[in-house]
Amino acid sequence: MIIGENSRALMEKLAKSNTSSLLPIWDQLTQQNGNHERLQALSSNSKPLPSSSIYYNFLKHLYPNSTLISSYATGDAIDPSKKYSKINHDNLFDAYQKLPSPRPLFMKPNHLEDLLKVFLERRDFKYGHPILNSKADVSRGRLIAVFKETLANRKKHVERCSSIMNDIRKADLPLSMGERNKLIAMSLFRDREDILEKVQLALDQQELHSRHVRALSQRGKSLNLTKFEWDGYQSLLQSFGEDISTETYNTILFAAIRHGNQKIVEDIYSRLFSDEPKGDRKSLGLFLEYFASQKKEERFIKLIEICSTYVKLDSQTLDIVIAGLLTFNDVELAESLVKSVYLECYDESCSASQNLVVYKILSVEDELIYRDMLYKYDKVSELLSGSNIPQFKLFPTENTFFKFIQYYTSNPGHIHKIGPLLSTMESQFKLPITSRIYKQLFQHTSTFENVQRLTMDLLKDYELSSHSSNEAVVEKLGSLPLTPKLKVLLQNSQNPVANLPSYLNNDRMSTVKLSKDLMNTIFEAYSRSFRSKQIDMVEKIQKLRGELQSKEAVLWGNVSSKSIDNLKEAKFLRKAYLIELLDIGFSVEDSD
Repeated sequence: MIIGENSRALMEKLAKSNTSSLLPIWDQLTQQNGNHERLQALSSNSKPLPSSSIYYNFLKHLYPNSTLISSYATGDAIDPSKKYSKINHDNLFDAYQKLPSPRPLFMKPNHLEDLLKVFLERRDFKYGHPILNSKADVSRGRLIAVFKETLANRKKHVERCSSIMNDIRKADLPLSMGERNKLIAMSLFRDREDILEKVQLALDQQELHSRHVRALSQRGKSLNLTKFEWDGYQSLLQSFGEDISTETYNTILFAAIRHGNQKIVEDIYSRLFSDEPKGDRKSLGLFLEYFASQKKEERFIKLIEICSTYVKLDSQTLDIVIAGLLTFNDVELAESLVKSVYLECYDESCSASQNLVVYKILSVEDELIYRDMLYKYDKVSELLSGSNIPQFKLFPTENTFFKFIQYYTSNPGHIHKIGPLLSTMESQFKLPITSRIYKQLFQHTSTFENVQRLTMDLLKDYELSSHSSNEAVVEKLGSLPLTPKLKVLLQNSQNPVANLPSYLNNDRMSTVKLSKDLMNTIFEAYSRSFRSKQIDMVEKIQKLRGELQSKEAVLWGNVSSKSIDNLKEAKFLRKAYLIELLDIGFSVEDSD
């Protein structure tokens, strides 16, 4: 990506410079996320811990992995990716409520910090139930029920976060601006427009079926969504007074864009980018995405010009710029930008770095560290404005190339550029070809030869990504009547895990997944490639598709939750049918 895995390099730079007076400021930045002031207050004012049974019960739900509690007792380091896994927020909040009041004072400081983190950074808050983001067929009633349940769960979670933060205030402990912003973000959260449209369509169809048709003017009311109006915005500004920060404006801006409140968006723009601009890279990214979505090219370009003098672009913001240029069909400008920033300044040692974590393999914790380091970099750069602060290395991401693939596949005149682009991704920048890239390619591929080649590449990448042992796979698939070509293909890809680049963490390597959506796209691509010449092959492919769907339906029919064994079986089924599609293709080649 763009910044090293830790802050050591920047810290060493400060230590070697004549800026020793800035080291306390660096310490302050480093401690900000943990709210150093609150930790100090708790260390001097905390109460004796409650009875061991009550407190142990609380810790058991805060750290559900049994080994973690003993790790805290011994002081051993804990893997962040495992620290908060399997959290049950209902049980945790109930256990928290049983602590004596004021509860924050009857806790160890680090436990309070972790409790806040668990509630304010709940991972499933934004995404809700998987059905809402799935493209699988779901009944209208099920979709509506899940959406309403998600809204109710979010409301309950916000109330619990407010309760914990009120307890902290009652204990005369400070709350950071970041924590207040997170509560605002959750309180004003609104789902993506595509999700709302899907649920609204289900509601409309359900009411038409029931012969209770609403008037057009009433559309949207049945969703019972939280609205972010001008009066609420003004109240928020007044509550912060003169202390409102750019980070808070960014939080409010994101909510205003999601709610489609153009008046609030324009007001924040005037506050951040008129006269003396004070917006940061987050503000820049949000407004660039907004202007691109609104097809406002002049304002998009003008904002880039304004910010180019004081905001140092990182890879993610640069991806937003590229996506916007492609939206406005400025493909040559977007290509020249990639060429000048990435290709002409290519550093081979960067892509081969042992510390490099490839995009799409980053964990949630890695993403937070990434943003945190950017924030610290910006603050230190601001303080050392008269000094030469080295620009961090820019490295393209999978998202950088995906935007071009979307554009090229949708514009026939640029199809020829896809091959070289994929080659650059893999060979030069060591970036993975991901599931969504494969889906995009399958959707726009019509010739049999290209579909067959894509499927072979997908199978190989899936083997590498999923760490499956090919010896076990070949043994299990040995009973299938495979064509000679397919047998050679499987034998040539033996033990793909051994070929993993050394800088990739195997536990995170999951860039290609055989989702239902991707499998359906592949079946459609095969049917499309045969349609003009072999109707019998189309029927055979559709029969295979139906068989897979039936077997998966049986697999999940009586299972209330997705067990590990069922997930493994589903993966095997999809892979087996992918191989059978390849086998059909090879048999056609042999007969031609």
